[in-house]
Amino acid sequence: MLTALMLPTAGADEPRSGDARSLEVRLGDGTTIVADEGDVEPRSIGSIAIRGYAPADGEFRYDNFQTGVIWPRDGALLRLITADIDSVPGEDIVVVAQSAGSGGYLSAAAFRLRNGVLKHVGSVEGLSPTTDPVSALRKTVQQR
Repeated sequence: MLTALMLPTAGADEPRSGDARSLEVRLGDGTTIVADEGDVEPRSIGSIAIRGYAPADGEFRYDNFQTGVIWPRDGALLRLITADIDSVPGEDIVVVAQSAGSGGYLSAAAFRLRNGVLKHVGSVEGLSPTTDPVSALRKTVQQR
């Protein structure tokens, strides 16, 4: 028996399929970025798969895979946003996770999509839950 799965469209910080393990955001050029926790991994630790799909509308947004990376994760996927992390023109993709421990610490990793390839820009971890991860990433990248 075959079953079809229809995924609703979603914006930044919204689950793709009603599951917080999968978030997506659209870049200004129409590229769709999806971040997923590993399906078989615990929520508290594992990996995040970050994938980029070429610009398309509606139900065809996931038809043209361009690039992807797997990144370590300490905590549950919390947010997927775009922000300018450094002085390089264009949007950076920021993945934020929150630890499962009593401190609820944040970690964040920034990536840049250029010429169809996702590249790591910088990472921060062990941030207080009240810290702005984008500001922390900017400071880290500027110190290089």
